[in-house]
Amino acid sequence: MTLLEAVGLLALGFVAGCYGTIIGAGGGFLVVPALAWLPFSAGLSAEAITGISLVGVLANAVSAVLAYRRQHRIDLLVALTLGVVAVPGNILGRTAVTWFNRQTFQALFGAVLIVISLYLVMRKPPRPRPLSEKALPFGVVRRTYRLASGASEEVAVDLRAGVLASFGIGFLASLLGVGGGLMMTPAMVALMAVPPLVATGTAQLYVLINAVTALLTDLLNGGDTPLNHLDLALPIAVGMVLGAQAGAQLSRRLSDQGLVRLLALALGLVGIRLLWAGLPS
Repeated sequence: MTLLEAVGLLALGFVAGCYGTIIGAGGGFLVVPALAWLPFSAGLSAEAITGISLVGVLANAVSAVLAYRRQHRIDLLVALTLGVVAVPGNILGRTAVTWFNRQTFQALFGAVLIVISLYLVMRKPPRPRPLSEKALPFGVVRRTYRLASGASEEVAVDLRAGVLASFGIGFLASLLGVGGGLMMTPAMVALMAVPPLVATGTAQLYVLINAVTALLTDLLNGGDTPLNHLDLALPIAVGMVLGAQAGAQLSRRLSDQGLVRLLALALGLVGIRLLWAGLPS
């Protein structure tokens, strides 16, 4: 790999880490299609591409968790509950990635991105779940969050909905090498009533758990692990660490609605490109 290629991977990691941290997505959704397109990665298998992405996602998540923890934007109870439930899905997803050839993998990843982009465009803002003095149903917990204004808000968070979604998201996250935040952040907002400001931070700890489990599964299973491609993984990881710090700062200044629409557009375009490339010729 040339110096210019290394700098390009560093820049890719920075952009993916910054943008992924802002929306709580981990950045893998940008790294994976980029690696699929780059000419010097043409010989990489789907297993290798997703493994390289997961190394970057792990580095990004550690950096983002540290930044968001300082901003009091991580709900440990929610993140750890969902993360533990996702572990079996992570393991199954990393095992299943070896079942797909590169063309099938591209089509699958593209279809998933298109579905997520359509959801982001069509979803309605969630209605706050009212609290009462009565005891909450099992699996629904009272949580107090600090808002961007500095005020506090008490919310009834539905852990049941998150647990049901977490296994499937964990499977897809490990299979596609994206960390899971891209799918879990909207799930926390729409299904669990977690405020977006907290959901983006909490998703990063969830992503961290997903990435650690997926990479450990890779190492135990053997095969084409990220250790075989550290020349590609390390520049991306360094860029994503730096991008996470920048993204955590920018996230407090940007419009949530505008970012969601731009994210949906980007995901849709990338998804269509990958789906088209993965279809039988």
